[in-house]
Amino acid sequence: MPETDTMTERQFFAASDSVEIAFHIDDFTDPWKQSQTLFITHPAMSSARRLFAFVPHLARHYRVVRMDMRGHGGSPVPPAHLPLTRERLMQDLLELQSHLGVERAHFLGIAGGGYLPQRLAIARPERVLSILLFASKPGLKHSQAASWIPRIESQGLRSFLMETIATDFRPAMPTPRISPGSSKKSCATMLNSSSALSSR
Repeated sequence: MPETDTMTERQFFAASDSVEIAFHIDDFTDPWKQSQTLFITHPAMSSARRLFAFVPHLARHYRVVRMDMRGHGGSPVPPAHLPLTRERLMQDLLELQSHLGVERAHFLGIAGGGYLPQRLAIARPERVLSILLFASKPGLKHSQAASWIPRIESQGLRSFLMETIATDFRPAMPTPRISPGSSKKSCATMLNSSSALSSR
């Protein structure tokens, strides 16, 4: 049963390993047109709710799908015997795409959420129209990510996040000169450009 959440509805589907995955659909496109679908993947230790600000700029032109990765937001932490890997997270995204009957889609990934569309584009390129990445890079070669889970377990999530924020946003850093909403508008512009290219 869909759960109303402000401007959208949260729904669930059962992944192939029976874990219930939460997702939101924001669709304000013209109902008489065949609109393309855009999946947005959130960063680690976040949820689909964090992506609300993107919705007004994108959902008028695309059917926007925001999935809560397992263990995040409305998606439960899977049982200990089930693997929690990037491959499994990518599989959830692919299975949701199939569940919604979407053959090919655009993907927008933010930070750690950007790994999923990258892996999907490599493994199943026929399912991908385009990918946009924000604050993301390919792989974790020089990342400290392997140490994150033990640190979270030993010191707690709040303490870990406060340390991470202090590292990433130092007081000496200059104030960004970006006007509110400009990145979302740029995102919409880039998606429109990629749609035009992919339709050729």
